[in-house]
Order: sequence, then C-alpha cells, then structure tokens
Amino acid sequence: MKSLFKLILLVLLLCNCSKEDVEPVSSFSGILLNSSTNEPIADGVVNIIGYEDTSLFGTDRQRGSTAAITNTEGAFALDFTVPGNVDYLLIRVKVPGVFATTECSPVACSGLKPGKDYLGLTLRVSLED
Repeated sequence: MKSLFKLILLVLLLCNCSKEDVEPVSSFSGILLNSSTNEPIADGVVNIIGYEDTSLFGTDRQRGSTAAITNTEGAFALDFTVPGNVDYLLIRVKVPGVFATTECSPVACSGLKPGKDYLGLTLRVSLED
C-alpha cells in the first residue's frame, strides 16, 4: 500500500498538473500632449507594439499590438498581454490628419521590457500638417 501511495505521489509530482503558463502583462498609462502648446491631445491613438528580435535574420517581427484612444484630457490607459515570443515593446502615436513625431518620458519610446509596467508616461507630440 505504501508503494502505491509513493507511486501516485511521484506521478503527481512529475505531471505538470499545476497552473497554466500565464503570459505577462504590461500596463501603460499617461497623457498625450502637443509639444508646442503643452495642451492635451484628444482622440490620439497610442499603440503598443511587441517585437521579436530576429536581427540575425533581418528585420524584427511584429508579434502583437494593442491601442487606446486618448480622452478629452489626452489621457490613456491600456494593458498589453505579452506573447511569449516578444523581446521588446515600443510606443507609436497617431494623431488623425497630421504627421506626428513622438517623444516619451520618463522612458524612451522603444526598447521597453515586456512584462514591466509603464505608468504616468508623458508623450509629447510634434504636429506637422
């Protein structure tokens, strides 16, 4: 009887019967501002894009993305569930009708680590017609 109990215990320990693998989540929040006027930008689109580093084979591969639209105060918040093959994240901003270049603080807009939270960001956009 003790041998049967030990065998069952061994099988349970060797079996990967524990919780499923959970993909990490990166949370982002902040405000989108016009860099010239310091005014908030409503209806801007903040994209978080995940990339796999395939530099050995050429360009890196996009492996997922999510987006949020800023509210009337320019605020945004979103979560990005990071697929297992994402090596870095970057932020892209689109403002309808104009070309926009973005400056992020207190971190850079690219090379962000998957699974880490980036809260309280200030995204300053230079708007060009």
